[in-house]
Amino acid sequence: LPQAMSAAELEQILKAPEPPDAAIQDRGDEKVREYDIIHLKGSVQPLEGKILHETDLQIIFRHKKGGMQQTIPKANVAKIERAWTNGEQYEADSKALPEAAGAAGRVKRAKWCLERGRLAEAMAEYEKAAALRPTDGPLALEQAALYRRLGRFNAEMETLQRAAQKGLADRELAWLALAEFYRAFGLYAESLDAAQKALQASPGFADALTVQAEVELALGRFEPAIATATKAVDRSKSPARAAAALAGAHIARGELDRAKVALDRAVSTGGAVHAPAANLLGVVQCLQGSFAEAAKTFALAAQTDPAQVQAVTNLGVLYLLAGKPAEAQQLFALAGARDPADPAPLAGQALALILATSQKPPAPAGAA
Repeated sequence: LPQAMSAAELEQILKAPEPPDAAIQDRGDEKVREYDIIHLKGSVQPLEGKILHETDLQIIFRHKKGGMQQTIPKANVAKIERAWTNGEQYEADSKALPEAAGAAGRVKRAKWCLERGRLAEAMAEYEKAAALRPTDGPLALEQAALYRRLGRFNAEMETLQRAAQKGLADRELAWLALAEFYRAFGLYAESLDAAQKALQASPGFADALTVQAEVELALGRFEPAIATATKAVDRSKSPARAAAALAGAHIARGELDRAKVALDRAVSTGGAVHAPAANLLGVVQCLQGSFAEAAKTFALAAQTDPAQVQAVTNLGVLYLLAGKPAEAQQLFALAGARDPADPAPLAGQALALILATSQKPPAPAGAA
């Protein structure tokens, strides 16, 4: 069956780069710069080298070029940029920054920490900023996003609730984030309520309609899901996710042609391909018996987003059905490596092994 795919195309999927690691590396021990830099008063050209010794009155300095040693009176120094680690730089800046520093300064330091993987310090700065500006909606959304990265889900929920109920700006975005939060944890009634409040704050908000449709689909309310997702598709600038929800409802009702129309529109209307929608389109093509098309569509989804493990697994199933267990085994192994918690690739590998064994010619009589 996947004769529509060449060996080179299959190899391209198997050798695709892994999804970027979501873990953030702590760069606290990384040097800010290699050498100390001293800016002298009245001088345009700074000095670059290493501070060997420092007192309240003077600095013993060795120049980078030539290694010449020099004593510099502190009274002549305008500014020093030290060859500290990121952690040392943060500690020094913390001592220099007054405790009563404004929220904007705290947010700036939080983002500096985030860029260097110092998540705990970033959160400390966000919390100080939020205490100064408790009704700042955008600030609360940034803080909630960091709580998610830290796995502090209760704090994330409480921050979003506060922003949604008391924020002076972007309340619809806070309600949307809260709807997404509840949906992710299977709290569908709460998610629906939050999505509807986002729509009250911003009527016709396409992203809120999309979440509402996804929740209605999860609850088996297919007709409302179709109506809501249709509105979201019509009003969204990037309708692929809404189209996937619309197609899911049509599939559940056995309306494959309508599902395919929705997904074709999402996958082939230009711009970036929405990998989950492409994977779902491949499923519909399989259900309609268009296996060669499905193979190409699963490949498109897998190449667009290496994290789209379902598409890799589905492509492996097609190779298995085509009697090509070796290729299927490679795809299942790739999917299993990318998502070890998903049991489907492991089951596929077992089936591929059974099929490969059954295809081997019988051993000659008398063979060991």
